Amino acid sequence: MATHPQQTAPTGAPEDPTQTGAPKPAPALGPTEAAVGNAPVVMRLIVRPILMVTAIFTTAKSFRRNPLIGSPTLNRFGLHIARLFLSHAIMNVRMRLFGLAAPAEDRRAFFRDGIVVKPDFLPPEMFEQVRREILNYDGRVREFVEGEAHTRRALFDDGDPDATPATLSLEDYRPLARLMSMAAGGAPPVWSVECVIHGPDDPQTVLHSDTFHPSSKCWLYLEDVSEAEGPFVFTPGSNRLTWRRLCWEYKRSLVARDLKDGHSENGSLRAWDADIAELDLAPPRPYPVKANTLVVANTYGFHRRSIAPPGAVRRAVYAFGRGNPFLPIPVPPAGVATGLMKAARRRYFAWLDEKVKAGLVPGRNVYDGPLDR
Repeated sequence: MATHPQQTAPTGAPEDPTQTGAPKPAPALGPTEAAVGNAPVVMRLIVRPILMVTAIFTTAKSFRRNPLIGSPTLNRFGLHIARLFLSHAIMNVRMRLFGLAAPAEDRRAFFRDGIVVKPDFLPPEMFEQVRREILNYDGRVREFVEGEAHTRRALFDDGDPDATPATLSLEDYRPLARLMSMAAGGAPPVWSVECVIHGPDDPQTVLHSDTFHPSSKCWLYLEDVSEAEGPFVFTPGSNRLTWRRLCWEYKRSLVARDLKDGHSENGSLRAWDADIAELDLAPPRPYPVKANTLVVANTYGFHRRSIAPPGAVRRAVYAFGRGNPFLPIPVPPAGVATGLMKAARRRYFAWLDEKVKAGLVPGRNVYDGPLDR
């Protein structure tokens, strides 16, 4: 496969991620912020400091929204590095334990490169049924708009077993479940169908790491994606917490709170050509795929979308797994209390849908209809 040239900053973007620009819209509230935001003022004054401290031992990643996580003083004394080191140590044990059920060649590729690519993943008849169900989907869709790029997702949790039986069965399809269990360290993934409509000014085309600890995403592509159609780009080996990466993260943690690219200050650090060279990593490479190819990636590694012609559409079954990386076992353990988790997610997204419809969450939309309307 052809190598991909090193990334250059798009027109209008800063060459140096520490430079500032116009602030982006604030991210949507999470469940914790939602609970605190609805509490009386006195309760917020009491609860918020407690949550800020306990958040250090969770997936919380925003340098801007949590003054402890973003404190230059605390990070100068190693808070960010301690979170990195501990979370990676625990997650590597978890991923290797849950990876025992995955094929040996997939384990080797995942821990070495941070990515596994499996062509012809589903049996042909099953894949065609899944593809047909998704192309005919007509239901609840949640849309995230960045620049002029639209990412639309339909959660499996909202699915109709009568309308999409093959698609919903993927959640329990053993070869897929084993790979995602390894990649997420046993954290139960959230499954959806994804439709990406490419557009200009898309911040996801900038190389980045999703968060400070190992986390996972997977895509089962419904159509061919050529190099000209915006394939996934990943930097092999950038999943590993090396000494160079620790030093880079340390320097970035001292200034991250004050960055204003809309993402780095919220814990999704951006990387540029100079950073890749400093980290002594291989150049990022694209992964064009044929339909029915599965891609599983550790999104602590540096990745991005390729730039594609405006209006280009990419459809896939999508999942992400991101549990608390400081727990020696996932809570709840895989396969336990699945119904309760889904009920809690439905409740949260129903709450978020109302906020979106009221125009209180910038950059988001919700509607009932096809994914590619």
